[in-house]
Amino acid sequence: MHTCEETSKWLAAQGGRVIFHFTPTGASWMNQIEIWNGIITRQLIRRGTFSSVKVVNNAIERFTADWNADAKPFKWTATADEIIDKVRAVISRMGKLLGATEIGHVIPRAAYCKHDQFYLH
Repeated sequence: MHTCEETSKWLAAQGGRVIFHFTPTGASWMNQIEIWNGIITRQLIRRGTFSSVKVVNNAIERFTADWNADAKPFKWTATADEIIDKVRAVISRMGKLLGATEIGHVIPRAAYCKHDQFYLH
């Protein structure tokens, strides 16, 4: 969508006032739209039963209106340096796992999750 001709023309007409900043693949947690989509998915869509597209669209519009009635900004709880350090650690660990050539190399390095943090044994 962001690379289509229509979008490119619109961006050019903005005279540099709008700049897209793309998040890395696999870093949807950094993208505010992805965060919002996750909230709607967890709090509305997975909990609901909808008989038609129109019904789900209406439910999303109501949810959004209710959310916006008491809107608060998303606040980052980690600094940029903390985020970069975590990304570097994950890349390093993934490199070790991807470089494994036998199952015995993978099992001792299997990841586990504790308090939303991923660790390797």
